Amino acid sequence: MAFSFLQRGSLSESARQLSLSSYVPSITLENLVPGIDNIRHDVFLSSKFSEVARTHILKLIVKHGNVEELVMEDPLSSRPILRPPARLAGSPQVMKPSPAFKDADPAEFKRIVAELHIAALNRAKFEDNASLDLLFRLAVLKFLRSELMNQFNQAVERCRARVKQYESPRHAVHGSVLQSRERFARFQIN
Repeated sequence: MAFSFLQRGSLSESARQLSLSSYVPSITLENLVPGIDNIRHDVFLSSKFSEVARTHILKLIVKHGNVEELVMEDPLSSRPILRPPARLAGSPQVMKPSPAFKDADPAEFKRIVAELHIAALNRAKFEDNASLDLLFRLAVLKFLRSELMNQFNQAVERCRARVKQYESPRHAVHGSVLQSRERFARFQIN
């Protein structure tokens, strides 16, 4: 038979053929100047990319968590939201809340990410240093990974605030309170 994996054989015999070994991944970045702390390399991602990515990630979390109505902000509330800075050390920035995902366009997110990747690749090619492109990719992955958790926490806080708002004496509809509480619990569990 041409495909050896389709043949039946002894499981113990197959297990003897495997050898397990440990592996420690490492990434070497050559010809790069260390940053301020002389340990890591400083990378600054644009504030426009950061804001578009934050909005896009929050929109995806809310959409796939099925809590869009709970996370939407009231048009009457215009209190500022405290957000961390883009990447460099400094005090948190105070920004106005985004108006209910209206500016969150997936096409713009893809366009901005593509522009940043092309710029990093062109710079790496110009300086003949592939480590620059690798450093950029690592910085974007680190940013997206941390923002995923931050935006999930922000969605949870918005849902919690909306559920508390529904529980206030002004909202006497008990069905919506129970339904919103159930959707919020399902969102947290899933």
